[in-house]
Amino acid sequence: LYRFGGGEGTYYKLTNDIDLSAKPWMPIGIGPIVDNKAATNSESVYFPKQRYPFKGNIDGNGKTIRGMCVDVSGCYVGFVSRMISGEIKNLNFTDSTVKGYKYVGGICGNLSEGSSIVSCSFSGKIIAQDYVGGICANSAGTSIILGCTLNFELQSDPNCNG
Repeated sequence: LYRFGGGEGTYYKLTNDIDLSAKPWMPIGIGPIVDNKAATNSESVYFPKQRYPFKGNIDGNGKTIRGMCVDVSGCYVGFVSRMISGEIKNLNFTDSTVKGYKYVGGICGNLSEGSSIVSCSFSGKIIAQDYVGGICANSAGTSIILGCTLNFELQSDPNCNG
């Protein structure tokens, strides 16, 4: 799914809990990472190309993803990188760690154009330099986050926006 991104109208439903403890997770829809040299202080910031945003629907069916570990030195980081007109619902994350540079959220890095995250939970650690959110780092337009719960530790730059 990380390169495919889930086409518009695709539907996924979990039927069992998933333990990701033994493998690193690449965010869904992240696509290839490119160096845009957009940062200050001669740093490079890595942004995913915008051609793979998740546009589908994930019904967690009340199931749990345990031990998700995302470690991407870039932007738009979470279980899903970017979501456009998609939905994630009824999905729980426990004992998870999400690490990125900017726009880092436990479930989604960037939520836009009518997307929604409903009745989900995130429990774990989020590590970022800037723009952080427990469920989602950036939500724009008509997108909604509703009925979600959090229990997380945040490690970030002291001047972090979020």
